[in-house]
Amino acid sequence: MTRELVLQNIMVNYGKYGVTEKAINALIDSGYAAGLNYDAIYLGIKMSLSNIYREEFLCTSEDVAKAFGLTQDEVNEQIEQRRQELIEAGKNPDDYFKAVQSNKYMM
Repeated sequence: MTRELVLQNIMVNYGKYGVTEKAINALIDSGYAAGLNYDAIYLGIKMSLSNIYREEFLCTSEDVAKAFGLTQDEVNEQIEQRRQELIEAGKNPDDYFKAVQSNKYMM
């Protein structure tokens, strides 16, 4: 992901709430200065704005893998471990992680 794509995606999804490019640019600069990659910056901003505007925050294991420099298999393994921990704690893991069917097409 690039800086421009982070800004574009955030503005498309949250500009309707009055979020400004100036504010998002400051957040991007802060995240980059802290050593985060653009995928991690995007997920962090998206998660925060989703919380502020009471939208459900969704991302894929692929998104998380890119953000944290892991493989998708590593992320999926971590998710399965966290799901088991939630079950053992008497919580519903589906409240935190949702499995969805994915279709891939080749043309």
